[in-house]
Order: sequence, then C-alpha cells, then structure tokens
Amino acid sequence: MGFNKNQVAQFQKLALNPDAVQEAIDYAENNNTIPTRTIALMKVKQAELKRDLIVQAEALLTSIEKLDGLFDVIVIDAWKSKALKSSLRTLNSLAARRINPSTMMTRPFEE
Repeated sequence: MGFNKNQVAQFQKLALNPDAVQEAIDYAENNNTIPTRTIALMKVKQAELKRDLIVQAEALLTSIEKLDGLFDVIVIDAWKSKALKSSLRTLNSLAARRINPSTMMTRPFEE
C-alpha cells in the first residue's frame, strides 16, 4: 500500500484514540484550518500525558493516605514537561498539608 512503518504506527495510534482525533477536528474547525495528522498526533500525545499524570497523581495520593507515621519520604518519577513538573509541585504541596510532621514517627536506628 505504500505506507512506511512510521506512518503505520501513527495510523494505529490515531485509530486507538478517536477522542483525540475528534478533538483535533474540532480544533481545526474552530481555527478555520484543515485537520492534519500532526495536530491529531499532538492531541493524542497531550491525552497520553494527561492520563499518565492522573495515574501518577492517584498513586501519590493513595500512598499518602496509607502513611502510618513511619515514612517521611515519598519517591516518585520526575517528569520532563514543565506543565507536569508544575502539577507535581502542586501535588507535593497538597501532600505536605495532609501530613502533620508533629505526629510523624521515625524508625529507631537498628544495629
């Protein structure tokens, strides 16, 4: 058919994300432009980043709720996107507010 591997991968990604494709079409209509594969793939990438952020945020909040006073460090992955880093800072500040440091216990040093 004449498609290379990259094009096939892009078409598969678009087929698996019909909401992002529709969002790209709506975006193009609202801006009087033609919907392109590039715009649709950009919307897919944004949706993937949003899903990843939600998963990370839920995991962070779940781990915060399970704290029993013995832990004072939560390890999470760092993100490259500035927007995601900003969201991470917000989540960290929310986490800090939910944990009362005065009630935190530390584990005794074991020899």
